[in-house]
Amino acid sequence: MDDSKDTAHYKVHVQSPLLDAKESSDEADGAKRRCGDFYLPRRVIFAILAFWACLVCYAYRAVLSIGILSISVVETDTESGILLSSFFWGYILPQVPGGWFAKTYGGKRVLLVGVTGSAVCAAVTPLFSWSLPLLVVCRILTGIFEGVLYPTLHQMISQWSPQSERSLMASFIWSGGYAGTVLSMLTGPPIVTHLGWPFLFYIYGALGCMWAVFWTVLVADSPKAFHMSRGVCISIRAEEIETIVGKSSSVVKIEPESTPWRVIFTTPACWAIFAGHFSINWGFYVLLTWIPKFLKNFLKFPIESAGFWAWAPYAFMFVVCIVAGRLADFLITRKLLQTATVRKLFQCIGALCAAAALLVLAFAVHDAAQKWLAVGCLIAATGLSGFSLSGYAVNHIDISPAYSGVLMGLSNAIATIPGIVGVYVTGPIFQGTGFWLGVWLLASSIYVAGAIIFTIFAKGKVLF
Repeated sequence: MDDSKDTAHYKVHVQSPLLDAKESSDEADGAKRRCGDFYLPRRVIFAILAFWACLVCYAYRAVLSIGILSISVVETDTESGILLSSFFWGYILPQVPGGWFAKTYGGKRVLLVGVTGSAVCAAVTPLFSWSLPLLVVCRILTGIFEGVLYPTLHQMISQWSPQSERSLMASFIWSGGYAGTVLSMLTGPPIVTHLGWPFLFYIYGALGCMWAVFWTVLVADSPKAFHMSRGVCISIRAEEIETIVGKSSSVVKIEPESTPWRVIFTTPACWAIFAGHFSINWGFYVLLTWIPKFLKNFLKFPIESAGFWAWAPYAFMFVVCIVAGRLADFLITRKLLQTATVRKLFQCIGALCAAAALLVLAFAVHDAAQKWLAVGCLIAATGLSGFSLSGYAVNHIDISPAYSGVLMGLSNAIATIPGIVGVYVTGPIFQGTGFWLGVWLLASSIYVAGAIIFTIFAKGKVLF
């Protein structure tokens, strides 16, 4: 690439985050006198609330997989596929705009609108249960609001994560989605049994609205933007800013005047991320939306125990995400492996282990007599794919910190296609053949293809 040509489209800003933090640090000293010595790092507060946002957003997706078993207007597998996939029709739309809005107007505001809007849509979903078309419209709107989640959080993670904590912070935040899936599937059957399926949406909608209060008060777009709120001990200390941005007194930031779309679409490393993300999402979305039905109808679990075993894969995935993130950071910061090698290794572990588990499920499980083998395969396929969050899911920040939100928006838009196509076609495949073999074979093949492409083309250094 010709540097002299490309730098014409960039402007350089010299920032002094430690000097900018002096006023915030003085305020922090005053807060310390009022509030004592306890100090919870503000990046930890951000990570916890971002985790919470992912939790409630994924709960909105998962509760329908449980509630749909009790919704009378959904009568066939094809209608189930339409309703379950309709969320993704809306979800794909704001992906790229969401990343741009987060970079331009600040991730805090964008995510506040997105999560609160999806919470309201979830809470009113039962009001339209008498009409399948209206349910579909409501789910589309839920998807539109929730679609800003990934690109916005990715942009904010690039601002809040120190290099030495990047994989762990990202993996922890994204694991909130799996925690939300676990929580909704664990609590869903008892809620349906004792309160009725509409309360699935009321309860988790209320959790989203509660999150909005804490997010508004406790989070800022970046460490530099963090300031003291009057009467509340939430200022940021200078030493934490130093930990996040580095020890230099000034930071040179090269910022393009416009999004480098040509570079994005012509860089093989970007397409490696797209392929890796697409392949992992295909398996994840198919399993997320169809596991309850597979357990209940094929393996003959009653709805109560079906809900229990449906959440087990995501509990395992949650643990895998945290362990993998910590291990990835360890390998990188200790310089045991290069960043690119770590990303490729963890992507392959996640994708290939998931593919192997689905192949066993496809060829070794023929009916309910092998249900415990089937449950083991589902747990392995879903859980071990969590390694990939330290692969493709952090790689956006590795190759383009300045445009990680936009890049994640584009990546997640492409990776939402499995939520539309994969989730929908599963219904007709099963309804037409009566077997799950084709579903599992297709998913395992896509896992393998994505791992191959990512291994060949992924990079671990800043490219633009």
